[in-house]
Amino acid sequence: MNTVCIKRNDFMLRSHLSGKIQKVIEFCVWEPERGLTHGIFCSVDFPSVEAAEAAAGACLAKFEKDGWASPFVLHRRLVLSDHGGAMVIARLVASLYNGCRFPWDASSISKLDQEYLNVALQLMTSYHRHGESDPDFMSIGNELAKRY
Repeated sequence: MNTVCIKRNDFMLRSHLSGKIQKVIEFCVWEPERGLTHGIFCSVDFPSVEAAEAAAGACLAKFEKDGWASPFVLHRRLVLSDHGGAMVIARLVASLYNGCRFPWDASSISKLDQEYLNVALQLMTSYHRHGESDPDFMSIGNELAKRY
């Protein structure tokens, strides 16, 4: 089982609005073995540093209890299916894998029912967070690239 831990980062940040410099503390919940970040909890997004740290702790506890599975594993069968909504999602995943080779028409989400829209959002959120560091994403992307 992969170890999930909290890494603390302290840095200074200049506000683009006021120009003031402030100290920011970030708590990153991540898996060093896979290089995956599961959550970033920044002091400026919470009422206090303690609240940000508590949120990171809650995230860590969730992963220690439930583990993590890539949505690209959870929804693999759907993504590789050959019917309407699944094909929209497959084109989305192919575009995430290689947008130049597989452009995706974002208006195609209007063809998805609520369940498939939720799947698409899970996949996009995971890609946003992990990108090409997720080997399960890379595997399904490679398979779709061969298909198309």
